Amino acid sequence: MKKVLITNFGIVQFTGSEINTSTIAKRFKEIGYEVYLGVIETDAPLYDVVKENFDHVIYLLEDDFDFTRYRI
Repeated sequence: MKKVLITNFGIVQFTGSEINTSTIAKRFKEIGYEVYLGVIETDAPLYDVVKENFDHVIYLLEDDFDFTRYRI
């Protein structure tokens, strides 16, 4: 399965980049990708609504994640 990493500062409020991030993730899932989300923070209300769009959530300041596996 192909994987994609999408990053955004946070998924908290219904604002521009956060809505775009979720919309992009949803489309990648529809075409068969495993979707990773890299963020600094998540919280209600938006994350509660869109969490099904992401297979994995990586908290960039807390998790030990190997970014070298991904190409830009």
